[in-house]
Amino acid sequence: MSLRKLLLESCNLHTVLDCPGGTFQGAGVKTVVLFFEKGAPTRTVWYYQLDPGRNMGKTNPLNDADLAEFVELQKTQADTEKSWSVDATTIDTTTYDLSVKNPNGGEEVIHRSPQAIMGEVAALDAESADVLANIRSLESHLQSVFTEQGGWEEKRLDDLYRIGSSKRVLKSQWKSEGVPFYRGREITKLAADGRVDNELFISGEHFAELAKQTGVPAAGDIVITAIGTIGNAHIVREEDRFYFKDASVLWMKRTSDICSEFTSLWLKSALFFDQLDRGNGATVDTLTIQRLQSMKICIPSVSMQQEIVTALSAVRDETERLESLYQQKLTALDNLKKSLLQQAFSGQL
Repeated sequence: MSLRKLLLESCNLHTVLDCPGGTFQGAGVKTVVLFFEKGAPTRTVWYYQLDPGRNMGKTNPLNDADLAEFVELQKTQADTEKSWSVDATTIDTTTYDLSVKNPNGGEEVIHRSPQAIMGEVAALDAESADVLANIRSLESHLQSVFTEQGGWEEKRLDDLYRIGSSKRVLKSQWKSEGVPFYRGREITKLAADGRVDNELFISGEHFAELAKQTGVPAAGDIVITAIGTIGNAHIVREEDRFYFKDASVLWMKRTSDICSEFTSLWLKSALFFDQLDRGNGATVDTLTIQRLQSMKICIPSVSMQQEIVTALSAVRDETERLESLYQQKLTALDNLKKSLLQQAFSGQL
């Protein structure tokens, strides 16, 4: 407060420029720039609220065009929706509050106290510790499962699946509606999100013909990308009805009682990619039918496969939960900075 009092009484604080978070590198919170001249007391403070209309940051920095209106209005200290003046005699001398409060900006933002925010951070820390404990417990269980591999069998993938691709669909046979026709990019999207907004189709009649001739993907089968970014796998669901592009996508048609969720997790593991690259001297960017057929996987009993899938799914869920908690904590810490700045400039500290 003493610094604000000295500034107002010994300097002419004529302008306050309110900048959004990210304007200055390393400062994720809002920043104010003070313009003042020494030698005379403040009579009027002119505020300008900068709004570039975009998120600011290292790759999207402030530029001259963003400041053009400020520079022009500052010459006359005109009042607009984003600028206003405050008579120094109306400033509360018990706090010398200089915080930015746009009278044209609608309802005033309610700032939570630092104590409340720190309480939230502490609660998030406690919840995060519980989640980490759950992950450690699951990891310990999985470690015991994978270290005791008695009864596990090594199998070639073509002992468990009939591996091939689709019957070629010509570009002239593509349609704008009908049964979805997926390329590698759509399979990648399905593998990641479980859904895809598709733009290519084949006719229902063509799909029915393909189903009679060579079959179509059925529940429990796996389709996997084979060119470019390889190894993105989608397990076909009961409700799925689609066909796919040959060569760029391979089809693992289940011919055994293997749990395809177990296989899918193995396809995401380093064991799969290490075996894929073995003997090539470089990362493989094409997955052939023959290469996928010859790959070997160690499998336990079906019940153990399902137990492993359940445990790994729980680890994934807990990891995603932990990520969400950390994001909430980062938001709370950002709010804490803002709250402390608000209290500092309003004389409440």
